[in-house]
Formats: sequence, structure tokens, C-alpha cells
Amino acid sequence: MRLIMVGDPPSIRVWLEAETREETLALQACAARGEWTNGRGVDAIAKLRALADQLGHPIKGPGRPLQSAPPCLVVVRPGEQHLYEQLAAIARDNVTIVWDRRRNERRATDRPAGLERRRHERRRTPPPTWLAGFLVVSFPEVPR
Repeated sequence: MRLIMVGDPPSIRVWLEAETREETLALQACAARGEWTNGRGVDAIAKLRALADQLGHPIKGPGRPLQSAPPCLVVVRPGEQHLYEQLAAIARDNVTIVWDRRRNERRATDRPAGLERRRHERRRTPPPTWLAGFLVVSFPEVPR
């Protein structure tokens, strides 16, 4: 786990950045619980270090080179303007933040759809972060 710091005190921006799949899952679980893995100001540095230790992924020293994370898309629920602005303020170059544009069900009529050929329900249960107002879609790394 890396602690990224941008800017100068007192308005320094800091956030935790995962380097492994396990660290990514730990940070996503934090987001699902409503715990912020970023902050602003010098006090946030100590809080994020403590959070990383609590998650079992302590902050690594500055000697290791930073690995770039694969690109991802963050979809924010309608009406979550403050959350959208906060996410946009800390987004990195490989993160795209968009609004969920869905408004209604796609079927326009109440009539039955006919014989259903699918054997299972296609929709999955939404991830826990959706209850917090957003979800993250990761893209697999493309071999170079």
C-alpha cells in the first residue's frame, strides 16, 4: 500500500493507493463501509497510515517504485453531486468519473415479454459501494 501526497501543507491532498489485488479489495471494502481512503491536510496522513495498518497492509517505504493502476470507471448515482465533486477532485489520470444515466426500466410497456429463453437472472446484486452512491468498474490490464 502506498500513501500518495500531492500539494503542500496545510492543503495537502493524500490518499491510499493499492499495489496488489488484496489491497484493492481492502480499499473497496472501506469505501463500501463509507470510510474514506483519502483526505486533505496534515492530519489525514496519520489517519490514513493508521487505516492501512488496521487493514493489514501497512504503508510501504519510499524505496519501492510506484506501479500504475489499471484504468477504471467510477459511476456515481444521480443526486450525489457532493460525492461526484469529491471523487473528481482526487481522480487520477487513469480514472474516469461519470453519472449513472439510467432513468427508467428499458421496457416501455407492461405486457409480458413472451417466452423467456434465459435460464438465470442476468442482473447481479449491486456491489456494496452502490449503496454509498457509486461503483467502480475496473478494466483488465492490456498486455503490451
